[in-house]
Amino acid sequence: MKIIFVIFSSLFCLCSCKKIYTCECNTTFTQRLKSGNFITEVIPGSKTPYTEKLTSSQAEAACEHEEVATQTNFTNTMTNNGSFPLYPGESISTSCLVH
Repeated sequence: MKIIFVIFSSLFCLCSCKKIYTCECNTTFTQRLKSGNFITEVIPGSKTPYTEKLTSSQAEAACEHEEVATQTNFTNTMTNNGSFPLYPGESISTSCLVH
C-alpha cells in the first residue's frame, strides 16, 4: 500500500512541477537629444505566456534567451547594426523576469 502511495505521490509531483510561465521584459533606453540633454524611456516588451507547460528552470532559460535576443535586436535597431554607435551617456538595457 505504501508503494502505491509513493508512486502516486511521485507522479503527482512530476506533473505539478510544470506550469505556464510568462516572461516579462522591459528595455530602458537613454538617448541624447540635439540640445545635449538626455531622456530615458522604458519600453515594455511582450507579456505573452509561453504556449506550453515548462519547469521553472526551463522557463528561466527561455526567458534569459528572450532577454538576450531582445537586447540584441533593440541595440541593432538603434545603432543601424553598429553603423552609428551610441553617444557617450546613451545606453540600452533589457531586463526580463519570469512570472
